[in-house]
Amino acid sequence: METPEAAAEAPVAAPAAAPLTWHAFTPTEVSSVCCQARTWGGGKGGQCPRVKPEGSDFCVNHTKGDKWMVHGRVSGEIPAAKLAEFVREAEAAPNRTPKKPKEPKAPKEMATKAPKAPKEPNPSAVAKKPAGVKQAILKKPAGDTKKKPSGA
Repeated sequence: METPEAAAEAPVAAPAAAPLTWHAFTPTEVSSVCCQARTWGGGKGGQCPRVKPEGSDFCVNHTKGDKWMVHGRVSGEIPAAKLAEFVREAEAAPNRTPKKPKEPKAPKEMATKAPKAPKEPNPSAVAKKPAGVKQAILKKPAGDTKKKPSGA
């Protein structure tokens, strides 16, 4: 039987760490302009930096085959198996800091270029054979039977 003094001196078990949830793998800043797919981000979670097309929450790459479902929506839950991978990575490398999401690139605008003027032919240039034309092979006439003199 323990005395009250012995019980007071016994080490107290540290409280169990709260399990990591999907919130721990969500970037602090979520851009509404970018694709809403969560990315691996080195095991820290991140947001896809691509611009999403109008009327969609995900970029073209994450829309194909519903690829966004692998890591989930950046502002939503992570599928259980993938969350377990995130947790294992976080426990294995606790000192890494997550990268800040990149600024989205603006979509390229269609530049209207003036059509190029056709090039003037260069009269001093050597004429080239038209495509598909083979060089004719010249053969000796059938009656030509002259032989070269052998070692004179």
